[in-house]
Amino acid sequence: MEPQMRPNPDPKVPSRRKRWTARMNLPQRVPVFVRVSPLGPFRPLRPFCHSLAAFANAQSLLFPLAFAALLSIILSFTTGCETKSRARLEARQAYVEGQEQALEQSRPKPPVVTVTGPVHNRVIPWTDQLTLGQAYLAAEYTGYIRPRLLRVTRDGQTAEIKFSALVNGEDLPLQPGDAIQVVP
Repeated sequence: MEPQMRPNPDPKVPSRRKRWTARMNLPQRVPVFVRVSPLGPFRPLRPFCHSLAAFANAQSLLFPLAFAALLSIILSFTTGCETKSRARLEARQAYVEGQEQALEQSRPKPPVVTVTGPVHNRVIPWTDQLTLGQAYLAAEYTGYIRPRLLRVTRDGQTAEIKFSALVNGEDLPLQPGDAIQVVP
């Protein structure tokens, strides 16, 4: 629907709207808004869809674009809403998960011996007869050269055992929680 305009008193002279739309190479159906500006009275404003009018009829494109923009704004606001019952359910699930994690952490862990350095298995389950040599073999050393020494840390105290002494039969029984460092 075109805006109502005053009739042109002289039919030979084209109206301002026709002159402006002809100069901009726009179809005659593009709405043109007129305002009083400090630069001059009745200066025509460019419609916001003037760049689209060069490609197609502006009225046929304007409604779908406006509808798509409005729909995206509405959807962005509605997807963030959450009901009270859903919030309570999520809070209850988070509470139960936290209780399960606390229970799992409080359970006694099986006794293990940890091995650091170039080894394949870093955690060795502890048994009553576990020795340093058995733990070294179970850890599966991956270095290219044989290790120089093995450091055993127990209750904050560190003991160093040369690998050659271990090969010669000097072995050390291990306790749960011991940490072995293999030094190449």
